[in-house]
Amino acid sequence: MDEKVVEVRFKNNRKIIYRNNLGFKLQKDDRVVVKAEYGYDLGTISMIGDLTQKKSSLDQILRKATREDLNQWIDAKKKERDVLMKSRMLAAENDLDLGINDAEFRGDGKQVTLFYTTDKNEDLDDLIRKITSSFEIKVEMKQILSVPSSMIH
Repeated sequence: MDEKVVEVRFKNNRKIIYRNNLGFKLQKDDRVVVKAEYGYDLGTISMIGDLTQKKSSLDQILRKATREDLNQWIDAKKKERDVLMKSRMLAAENDLDLGINDAEFRGDGKQVTLFYTTDKNEDLDDLIRKITSSFEIKVEMKQILSVPSSMIH
């Protein structure tokens, strides 16, 4: 099987394709460490093989996850609920009309992504500063589309 390209799955079934140029012997469900902006993340191999024609533009797998990587990732995951609840509270205190749906820590525990919905153009700078200072982490906000209830059958 061609192990040059692999699909890596993260929380909420988010998937990204990576190159395996260093020739790691990988199997489906192996945990791997991948490059992320200003750090690294940890994901699970979901597919191996010729998955894309754009192989040259993909990021590369850094290494197979070590026990230390897994422990750091588990510690970060344990904080997600606290960050989610505190972020919702801070958003309400700032009279922001947004729903914070999920929190996802990066594998190195140095950044959290908060997924939110809103129908308004909200200024999130103050909220991000408060979350950053509360947890001493980098915060990224990603808006997700909400599905109107009239479209749900």
